[in-house]
Amino acid sequence: MSTNESNAFSPRRRPVRLLALVTAVCALLAVAASGAQAAGSFAITKFDGEVTRDAAGDPATQAGSHPYEAETEIEFAKSTTNPFVPAANFKDLQTLLPPGLVGNPNATPKCTMAQFQVAVSPLQLGECPDDTAVGYADVSSLIPYGGHIKAPLFNLTAEPGEPARFGFHILTASIYLDMSVRTGGDYGLTINVSNSSQALPVTGTKLVFWGVPFDSSHDGSRGSCMTIFGPSGSECKVSGPHIPFLTNPTSCEGPVRTTLRASSWQWEPGQWVESSFLSHNPAQELAEPTGCSELPFEPSFEVKATPGSAASPSSLAVDVKIPQSEGLEQLASAQLRKAVVTLPAGVTVNAAAANGLTACTAAQIQIGNAEPAACPDGSKIGTTEIVSPVLTKPLQGSVFLAKQGENPFGSLLGVYLVAEAEGVLLKLPGKIDADAASGQVTTTFDNNPQLPFSDFKLSFFGGPGGVLAAPSRCGTYTASGRFSPWSGTSPVSEQSSFAVSSGPEGGACPSGKLATKLSAGTVNPSGGRYSPFVFDLSREDGSEAIAGIDAKLPPGLLAKLAGVPYCPDATLAAIPTAAGTGAAQLAGPSCPAASQVGSVAVAAGV
Repeated sequence: MSTNESNAFSPRRRPVRLLALVTAVCALLAVAASGAQAAGSFAITKFDGEVTRDAAGDPATQAGSHPYEAETEIEFAKSTTNPFVPAANFKDLQTLLPPGLVGNPNATPKCTMAQFQVAVSPLQLGECPDDTAVGYADVSSLIPYGGHIKAPLFNLTAEPGEPARFGFHILTASIYLDMSVRTGGDYGLTINVSNSSQALPVTGTKLVFWGVPFDSSHDGSRGSCMTIFGPSGSECKVSGPHIPFLTNPTSCEGPVRTTLRASSWQWEPGQWVESSFLSHNPAQELAEPTGCSELPFEPSFEVKATPGSAASPSSLAVDVKIPQSEGLEQLASAQLRKAVVTLPAGVTVNAAAANGLTACTAAQIQIGNAEPAACPDGSKIGTTEIVSPVLTKPLQGSVFLAKQGENPFGSLLGVYLVAEAEGVLLKLPGKIDADAASGQVTTTFDNNPQLPFSDFKLSFFGGPGGVLAAPSRCGTYTASGRFSPWSGTSPVSEQSSFAVSSGPEGGACPSGKLATKLSAGTVNPSGGRYSPFVFDLSREDGSEAIAGIDAKLPPGLLAKLAGVPYCPDATLAAIPTAAGTGAAQLAGPSCPAASQVGSVAVAAGV
């Protein structure tokens, strides 16, 4: 770091008159804050912003590019009797950034809370290192020297459950900006300011995030070189890799919207005002993201099945990778919008897994909000892990079976993917289609979050309760994946093969022939007497599936139907046949109890 010792406002040599000025400012603020409530209603009178590509202020419209700066500006309604104070003090702010606009909190070192909170006063704004600065704030208030207070903005160590935290000091007030992800919505980022100081009558703010914090063009306003009056005239140089902090969305679907929600200390909790703007150029003309066709999108795809035994429950794992670049001059990879994975013919849903398996209901998953999922352990059928370049730890979680017919798709089969890390919670629904004839399984995840990931792993449990069954014959089987990006360019198709090299329980490969066992007869073998009749047919795992049964009973074995009423044809016709209605028939049959002549039990799967 170099310091200009001759500058009167150098952060290392502030003149004594500055102390007197700040003391006067604090006194004025105290008077304003302690006075009667200002006249007028709390309102947002201006909310605007821009994302620029260079220091000249040209708009950054290229999709997937790394902007120079991102700026938002807010003005609140002023008192009708005193234009230097707000009509009411704001309490909470929520800035909802456009989906796909991503910040990487790992682009710079982080200032600890202990450093940030050291000796906070109008003259000493903590001890955050200069290389943790990511921008600055400009706050409008009751100030006798122009109405503005400047402050450096720092990348702070996040609290547990937060993806990122930023902060700055305005005189003696500490302002924290906590980042969150809009789980259950569009998964965009939200910047939250909670319980702001009532001692500072703020009439407006301008917040600037630097796209590449280590860029030398920010040396003059970085960290300790930014005073309450503005840049000190010194240069605060830092060293390290120029990692982009900001990345534009990789979708070009029209102008993007930024929304602000604000509450006031004078209002009841839960009352908010709202304002928003669409992306535009300096002439206030709407500006759309451009250049989506230039974005790279190179997904790879791998499917593994273990233990590789035919006609057995299979522990199947799917791994999708999308290379991510942190290069300053490189465009970001387009984010994954839709993934369709079709497993090989012969890999089927294992019906035997339903024994003891429960399902996750819509009320338990709460897919449309940010509440934690409460799916029962009995509905867990797999695990997931997602690696993102903007998180220091992978998101980890589980795959749950969705309740049939009562899921976002209204389908027989569906899953919920739930993963969490560092305050980021994903709850994604996936649709599973099984071909009615072949049983071939296709899984679809659509409208995925516009968040970067480099590795996505999905693993289904194997073992006796495994939900997928391997093919009944040995050989090589090929799965296919079709991946569509948010950029709108053509989908990418990939294939992955795995081998089935043994029979059930590691034995010899099945021959494919039908191998059945039959046990049948009367319970009471005495001639001429009434007796229950039992028919038990089974087949071994790995043998050909049973397509039909034609049973010929022994001569003389008769059934007496006299006195047994029929189940009426109208009743039979009215019995529901839709998926998921069988349980209700078992609990309360539509046919009269007197018409029942026996029972049947079917074991399916492997």
